[in-house]
Amino acid sequence: MSMATQTLLQLRTSARRAADMVGSLFVSDAELTEYINKSIGELHDLLVSCYGEDYFSTSVQFTSTGASSYTLTASPVSITNFYKLRGLDIQDGGRWTSLKPFMFNERNRAREYVGLTLSERHRYRLMGGAVVFETNNPPPTGSVLRLWYVPLPATLTNDSDTFDGVNSWEEYVVVDAAIKMLRKEESDTSLLLRQKAELKLRIEQMAPNRDAGEPQRVTDVNAIDDSEVFW
Repeated sequence: MSMATQTLLQLRTSARRAADMVGSLFVSDAELTEYINKSIGELHDLLVSCYGEDYFSTSVQFTSTGASSYTLTASPVSITNFYKLRGLDIQDGGRWTSLKPFMFNERNRAREYVGLTLSERHRYRLMGGAVVFETNNPPPTGSVLRLWYVPLPATLTNDSDTFDGVNSWEEYVVVDAAIKMLRKEESDTSLLLRQKAELKLRIEQMAPNRDAGEPQRVTDVNAIDDSEVFW
């Protein structure tokens, strides 16, 4: 287990220490576990909001049935922990091609395939709990699609369940959970609130560029997947 990985039991113990409630039953283990999971969700949002999607991104492949709408939680997609969509690809021969979203007022547009690239033929949009294609242009039956998404954080239930704080960022979870405990007790939280603000600033400064050697750059959204010539 890495130094950044903590069990639920360790997180609860640390939170009780931070709130000076070791041995106190004023906040039960079950209630503190709920606080910790909410704090993990807050850290998750913080990382995602400052370009931290790469800490969590994953993908799922599925085969189209010719339908114009695919519910994320149902077959053939079957995602149980979806949070945010990052992109959708379609397999074109031996390569993947990035699909582009359509605007809502284009949902019934009919596109002539002549002269269009695959990414221009089948446009999608995330609507509610489903990926929806333009009514008149869904991918044909048998097309292989790959959906990239940010998952929801796992809910910790058992004492042995683990949380990966990446770079000791689990301290943010501990401090936030301790603040929730002290608020219930109607005690002073000012010191922990300052500590939380400092941790938040550190995460916002360090999280965005996970690939330190190659920082993020602006992409040409009108030329996705087009061949590039390097001189």
